[in-house]
Formats: sequence, C-alpha cells, structure tokens
Amino acid sequence: NKDLWGEDAHEFNPERWLDGTAKEKKTTPLGVYSNLMTFSGGVRACLGWRFALIEIQAFLMDVVGKFEFALTEKSEWIRREPCMVMTPTVEGEVENGVQLPLRVSVAPRTEKVY
Repeated sequence: NKDLWGEDAHEFNPERWLDGTAKEKKTTPLGVYSNLMTFSGGVRACLGWRFALIEIQAFLMDVVGKFEFALTEKSEWIRREPCMVMTPTVEGEVENGVQLPLRVSVAPRTEKVY
C-alpha cells in the first residue's frame, strides 16, 4: 500500500521500523458500541444497534425488577482485588477467586400501574 509505506511499498525495507519513519496507521474504532464487535462496525455495522440496546436494557430492567437482592453475612468482608479490572473478593478467601455474596430472592408480585 503506497499510501501507507510510500513509493517503495513493494520493496522489503526494515529501516521503516528502525528509524521511526513509518507513517502512523489511522486508528478507527473497532465497533459501533464500546469498541465491541457485537454489532459489527464500519459500513457493515448493524443499522438497528441503538434499538437493540434499548430492547436489551428494557428486558434487563424487567427481569432484574422481579428479584430482590440483599447482603449476606460475608458481605461486610468484600474487598476490591486489583487485577486487569477491579474484582470483588471475600477477605481471607482470595484463593477462591471472584466472589460477590448476595442473597437473591423472587420479589413479591405487585400490580403494575401504568
């Protein structure tokens, strides 16, 4: 590609990388949402990705709303453990891996008022 490497693009020239004269590649985002390829990217990106996100969010709100979440006895011992991202662990049980002790129960049914 002569646009990237210049007129001698067809020749092997290791000095391009050694002397710092190689042109920088243009960086483009990977996908349309958070650099994830869930909805592809570029000209082939999903046209309905915003609608799909709203549908996913509405579905999650409906499902999560049917449960109640409460702390357990171990909850006061939760600590953040730095790794590539912050992960929750129980103090003294780091060797057991990521843990987030919660009590999950089905929420009582209520009549929806619109």
